[in-house]
Amino acid sequence: MTQLPGFIDQDNPSHVYKLKNATYGLKQASQTWYHELYSFYINFGFKNSHIDTFLFVADIDGHIMNLLFYIDDLIFTNDN
Repeated sequence: MTQLPGFIDQDNPSHVYKLKNATYGLKQASQTWYHELYSFYINFGFKNSHIDTFLFVADIDGHIMNLLFYIDDLIFTNDN
């Protein structure tokens, strides 16, 4: 395992991150993944739909952007 190109720590070029806990296979994996995506996109100005909780909508510079995700699939659309 190596550090990603462009993200190499110059002080420790041979160090890598150790995964403390994998979520795949756990009963709460989908909920954990949803909360990660939810907090990430809310911080970028997306609003969560009340009808479909997996749909996020944002108005960016006058253009509507939609984000829909299901498990590990993401679909982005916009009106431009």
